[in-house]
Amino acid sequence: MSIFQIIALSYLFYSLVDIFKTIKALVNREKKITDILQCAKCFSFWLVLATTQNLEIALLVSLCVLILDNFLVTRI
Repeated sequence: MSIFQIIALSYLFYSLVDIFKTIKALVNREKKITDILQCAKCFSFWLVLATTQNLEIALLVSLCVLILDNFLVTRI
């Protein structure tokens, strides 16, 4: 297992709680699809997953967007 796979897998486990909450909110019609896609992390994940069909790459891109958004863009 490469370091990239380990990072992607750990990020998936970290995000599972949010994923389940989002799915529950969608099923209960508390949120719309457009609400979810307004989040940069979520939008990048779904866009990369749809274009590459690779979960590992989609998770890594989503993690990079999260890091950029939270630590670089908001601190500048």
